[in-house]
Amino acid sequence: MQRLGQRLLAAINEPVVLAEATVRISASAGAAISRVELCDPDRLLNASDVAMYAAKRAGAGQCVVYESWMHL
Repeated sequence: MQRLGQRLLAAINEPVVLAEATVRISASAGAAISRVELCDPDRLLNASDVAMYAAKRAGAGQCVVYESWMHL
C-alpha cells in the first residue's frame, strides 16, 4: 500500500505547463485497509482521514497507512 501511495504522489508532483508557466502540485495521502467482511465504510473513511493528517504532519508528499496505535 505504501509503495502505491508513493507512486500516486510522485505522479501528482510531476510538473505541468499551463499558459507558459510550470506548475507543480504536492499532496499528502492517508490510507486504511480492512477485510471486506469486517468493513464499516464510516470507520474506514475515518481511519484514512486520521492517516492523512498523520501524513500532513510528517511533511509534504507523504503517504501514511492507518495503524491501530493512531486511534480513531
